[in-house]
Amino acid sequence: MTTKTKKMFQIQIADKIIRSPQIDCVTFVLYAKLIQLYRLRGSQSDTIEIDHAALKYFLNIKSNQKLKTAINTLYNAKLIRTKIDTLPKNQPLQIEINSFFDLKKAGKTKEDRFSYTQMPYILLDRRMIETLGHAGIRLLYYFESYINRTKTFSFCFTSLETIQKEIGLSENTILKYIGILKKNKLISVKKHKLEFAGYDEYDTVCFTKYNNHYIVDIENIHKLYEKLKG
Repeated sequence: MTTKTKKMFQIQIADKIIRSPQIDCVTFVLYAKLIQLYRLRGSQSDTIEIDHAALKYFLNIKSNQKLKTAINTLYNAKLIRTKIDTLPKNQPLQIEINSFFDLKKAGKTKEDRFSYTQMPYILLDRRMIETLGHAGIRLLYYFESYINRTKTFSFCFTSLETIQKEIGLSENTILKYIGILKKNKLISVKKHKLEFAGYDEYDTVCFTKYNNHYIVDIENIHKLYEKLKG
């Protein structure tokens, strides 16, 4: 990883949120954007003000209803303290975020039980979201959350069944967006086939199937961003 990428502003999200099936992919990307806005504004206030039309544009959300649903999903998950009945007209949308992730406010003792995954903020650029989809962004965070980068061979080897269970996507959707991430060279996948494992007590042939390995290329996130910028 280059020095430039290492120094890039990172968006940290708790692994328990990344792996929560109660948080759909649109809602997940909205939450990541709210954390980004909170940090960009100096973490001084838990209340974030933004024009909801601008928020929809930045997140590539097509309808007011979808934005409102995502906001209220975060409210129900207690990740924000604002419930929206109607989006405001002629005034900013105000969202109070639950800043439990801010160790300066919450205290390290309380937060030590959480583990976090970070990705470059440019992943939340509208052009990146358009290219990768909300599910693609979520999967990048998901795979990275299982990678230990202190090891020489760092990869995620979670099964498709576990991915489905932990982020609530169908197998076809997962495979579709894995394909998009591979096409854009943000992940590589080492596939594993069935291997002969011998015979059981009834002389039945047994096979062992190892999970695929998913490798996230953080540096290529920066390269794709520069390419999309033109």
